[in-house]
Amino acid sequence: MVMRNVILVTVLGLVACTKPNPNRCCTDEADCEANDIPAGSTCADGLVCRGNQCIAETCTASSACESTDPFCVSGLCADSCTDDSQCPGAGDDPSLTHCTGGVCVACATNTDCPASTPACVDNVCLDCAMDSDCPASTPICDMNACRICQTDAECDSQVCDVDHGTCVDAGSIRYASPTGPDTADCSQATPCSMTRAAAIVDIQHPWLRMLPGTFTGTMTLSIASVEIVGTGATLMGEISAMSSEVDVRGLAIVATAASAYNAFVCRMSSGVIRDVNFQGATDLTSCMLTIDQIIATSVDVRDHNDLMIDRSSFLGVDLVDPTTLTLTMTNSIAHRFDVELSQQSPSVTVNVSYSTFYCTTADCGGGAIVSCETLPAAEDIHFTNNVFYDPGTVVGGAVVADGNAGTNLCTFTNNVTYPQTDVIAGNIALDPKFVDAANGDFHLTATSPAIDTAIVTGTDPTVDYDGTARPQGARDDIGAFEYKP
Repeated sequence: MVMRNVILVTVLGLVACTKPNPNRCCTDEADCEANDIPAGSTCADGLVCRGNQCIAETCTASSACESTDPFCVSGLCADSCTDDSQCPGAGDDPSLTHCTGGVCVACATNTDCPASTPACVDNVCLDCAMDSDCPASTPICDMNACRICQTDAECDSQVCDVDHGTCVDAGSIRYASPTGPDTADCSQATPCSMTRAAAIVDIQHPWLRMLPGTFTGTMTLSIASVEIVGTGATLMGEISAMSSEVDVRGLAIVATAASAYNAFVCRMSSGVIRDVNFQGATDLTSCMLTIDQIIATSVDVRDHNDLMIDRSSFLGVDLVDPTTLTLTMTNSIAHRFDVELSQQSPSVTVNVSYSTFYCTTADCGGGAIVSCETLPAAEDIHFTNNVFYDPGTVVGGAVVADGNAGTNLCTFTNNVTYPQTDVIAGNIALDPKFVDAANGDFHLTATSPAIDTAIVTGTDPTVDYDGTARPQGARDDIGAFEYKP
């Protein structure tokens, strides 16, 4: 028992002998061994190791302190700051100039940040913390970076000018609500009826916002210029455009018997129609329109039109005996395309390319998808790099009927036409091999003959129906869709 106590005392004595001296220190293992100092002997906070002794290091500025105690506080180097004056240069980062919670940071409030990055977020100066931090040119704060607007819902005014990516000021907008009265002032706070909003749009208020909901009746536009935004809204009726310029975006229009089943009637107008769902016919005469990303039952193209159609879908396109017409159509989907001319029309120019035409016998009314048989003579009407496909029984064994007695009244170049027993020279009479045509999926499969086989037309689109960049391979693909592996 006595022996055990002696051993215990001896051990305690050894431990006591190896306890670090709080006033002595060493910088590394070699320094500790050379000076017979226990490894790991460091100084308490506020002291530095100089000549193996722990001493308080005096200073006049933070730049004179070491990284372990980088702040000059009351003439001594310390590990935390107490005010902003101790921050410039601390940690070798001159941008960390504000003392918050004992450390230097770039900012504590927005006022600490420069105009180029005005928002203080988690002590870092960034573009923005909210939309109000962003300039008008890039009004949306997204992940602390300002960007252009992309949807109407992103803007307080409920209108994004998608051509410029800016939010339209509410003061330049007339607002219409399905329940708005004729007596309201058509402001965002007190929207009015559709009829009143259309009547009082003017040069100071060129925008008309149809708020979400269902409107009824006919909107007649006879003013100089109007931009209609109808995202989330449906019109049970018709738009009759006789303005010098009319733009329509985001609206669904369902034609009724009262509107003679026309969803949109254009007379002597110009403008842009995009992202619109027409459940009815569009009747166009003397119009100069860009039509982009619309869905329509049919398009009746009459006289004196100048049209550019892209990324749109139709049951049918009918050229109704125009004497003057310029039509360019790309990246679109249609069941049929009928050319009906009763007399020679040297002022008719039609170029249809990179589009997909699909129908059954019933869809095409028992005839071919494209018919040029009623032309009186050769015309300037061209179909290039399109797909024409009919899985049903086609009349005469041809999805394309190109003229009487074999005379080419329309020109077909480098199209995929299937089935086509009466093969037209310079075209490809092979199955296009869609993903699921029966259910409306006209994307190409990997073995489609349309892949990388388009020819250059000089006006080739840069994207396809989906917005996918063209080309995805060595060359553009025929039809409305680029193949994506």
